[in-house]
Amino acid sequence: MATCFETCLDAVIPNAPNLQHICLQTGRKHYIGPFEMWGKFEPHEPPFHEDLPRPNVPCFYYTLEDILFEEVKEGLTWSVHRPSVIFGFSLYSLVNIVGTFCVYASIYADLIAEHEIWAAVDPYAKNEAFNCSNGDVYKWKHLWRVLAEQFDMEFEDFNYDDEG
Repeated sequence: MATCFETCLDAVIPNAPNLQHICLQTGRKHYIGPFEMWGKFEPHEPPFHEDLPRPNVPCFYYTLEDILFEEVKEGLTWSVHRPSVIFGFSLYSLVNIVGTFCVYASIYADLIAEHEIWAAVDPYAKNEAFNCSNGDVYKWKHLWRVLAEQFDMEFEDFNYDDEG
């Protein structure tokens, strides 16, 4: 059964003779795996690099990349962009949990857009995957402690071994 991505590529590629480049945007889960797998394997630790091996867990991003690599024909180039975080507004998405970071989101979204445009037009960026980040090295597990301290709240580390 074809995925939506395969169906899209199968419809676009043969019917867009001027198409030169395809950007695939995935994300940080490429390095840390899906949330539901956390605690069941050892994810990579930041900072993340493009050449890190895929963790041995199922991840939809790997499927999308494999489809892209298979579907791209001669003369067509690709790039994969893996931003660490994209904050945005959605009534039906958990990204609203971090709504207080929306200013950062708007800045970072511009960075990602510029990055993808660059990859589409610069010959040295063709057929590459990029860890699209502004250079900050942080870990989410450390953010919550900082926020708790900032707001004078009690903090307790998350223990992956706990069942509850």
